[in-house]
Amino acid sequence: MTRSVRFINCAAALIAAILLLVSCSDHPSGRPVIIRQDMPPFDEMPQTSALPGDGSRNPFISGKPKLRGVWISYLELEPMLRGKSKAEFQKNFDSAMAFVSDSGLNTVFVQVRPFADALYPSEYFPFSRFVTGVRGDKLPFDPLAVMLRSAEARHLAFHAWINPYRVASSAGQKPQKDDLIAGRKDVLPWKGGLYLDPSSADARRLICDGISELLTRYRDIRGIHFDDYF
Repeated sequence: MTRSVRFINCAAALIAAILLLVSCSDHPSGRPVIIRQDMPPFDEMPQTSALPGDGSRNPFISGKPKLRGVWISYLELEPMLRGKSKAEFQKNFDSAMAFVSDSGLNTVFVQVRPFADALYPSEYFPFSRFVTGVRGDKLPFDPLAVMLRSAEARHLAFHAWINPYRVASSAGQKPQKDDLIAGRKDVLPWKGGLYLDPSSADARRLICDGISELLTRYRDIRGIHFDDYF
């Protein structure tokens, strides 16, 4: 890939992110995105497990808060979750959170919406195929609620990671006709995949509504993170 092509791709991704941030700060529907007012500042978070080698339970250095986090993608979640019962998934995720805490970290960034789907009940997005193996299948339980309780039990701050625009990365993942995303005019093909159109006001409204839904329904979420692929 030439330098000019890389620059164009980076510029396009930056513009898409700016469009979305502007949309969410001034919601197209006239409803402001909910900003949590009851969450304590980061420096008042509970202490976490010991940092390696220092024998202390304090994750801060020189009195300044240090965010020490790890990203957990759907690739890590799928073997823990797919086809599992609630109890099995709880055990698997508890083990992962224990490892994170024992490693001296205090924050997890968990991918909860990788392909315009949801690892939680949603009014806007179909249930993820990484739960039962079938996109849109009825959820046997709420995986996000399980993950939040597990992280909270170990004093880990939980941030929800979403892919705002990606719908499918290949033709085989194309939503079926009864999918909540199928048939939308703001879904565009790109390099073999499907993506919500960043220039579409309807697409940006869908993303913002999904964020409001997360923050309203799951009040222990401490942050929303965008990370997408083009």
